[in-house]
Amino acid sequence: MSALDDIRARLQAATPGPWFAVRYYVGAGWDQSDPHTEVAKASFKQDAELIAHAPTDVSRLVAAVEAVEALAAAWEARGKHLMQSAEDAPWDVQESLDDSGQDFIHNARLVRAELAKALGEVS
Repeated sequence: MSALDDIRARLQAATPGPWFAVRYYVGAGWDQSDPHTEVAKASFKQDAELIAHAPTDVSRLVAAVEAVEALAAAWEARGKHLMQSAEDAPWDVQESLDDSGQDFIHNARLVRAELAKALGEVS
């Protein structure tokens, strides 16, 4: 299981929202004046606001990481396609296609490595 899978699992297991802050308390439910479920109590109002927004904020960040992962996959696929196309291309463009393909694959690997590092998957 990856770090992103762990994050998704924690989001799924958390108390369903929407979450909101009322003074120092974080509640979940539809009536902010009378929360159905108290999720947390914070020492400071700004901490309660951060906690209340965490599920939405983390969900958005997960979606952003997934979009970057999809882009890296598309770059790698494009790179492989260019390298395969180079095999059947006229001799005067083979090297250019192969080099471009390798660049796409290299950049996809760089992006994936940075994501892994950011997610704590690289020591």
